Amino acid sequence: MIEQILEGWANSIKDKFGLLNDPELKAKSEKRLLICNTCPMRDGNTCSRKRESVCIVDFVYKDEQRFKGEVYKGCGCSLSSKSLCDLCACPLGKWIDI
Repeated sequence: MIEQILEGWANSIKDKFGLLNDPELKAKSEKRLLICNTCPMRDGNTCSRKRESVCIVDFVYKDEQRFKGEVYKGCGCSLSSKSLCDLCACPLGKWIDI
């Protein structure tokens, strides 16, 4: 997982300096952030570990099976950075189709 965190932060820094030359990843990030904008777990730019919400699909998140309809906490990640990590996932499965 550390590789994904580093990828997201590195891409975030590249993006701030106009050096992220991956239009597909940037488009993916924008779609992800639109979803996050309305998520009850969002607290500023963070997916809050103090908030909970309902998973929307059965899937595996960080080697843990998650189930549709169950309640889970946020991951604590910076959303702007995590959204720029190609293989990162939303803890509620909201990014599955993106």
